[in-house]
Amino acid sequence: MPSPRAFFANLIGLVIVGLLGWWVLRSVLGSVFWLVRTAVLLVILAGLVWLFLAVRGSSDS
Repeated sequence: MPSPRAFFANLIGLVIVGLLGWWVLRSVLGSVFWLVRTAVLLVILAGLVWLFLAVRGSSDS
């Protein structure tokens, strides 16, 4: 049976690895979501510009 010291060392090691993994996962997912959000905003902006030019260029008279 492992000693209590070895048990707590193992437990602390697992906590450190878990925290580092959580930090890396949040960083990667945050970057991906930032890129997706930027792409969506650019598509919306391009659509609004296209709509503005279409309305401005139409002649109803």
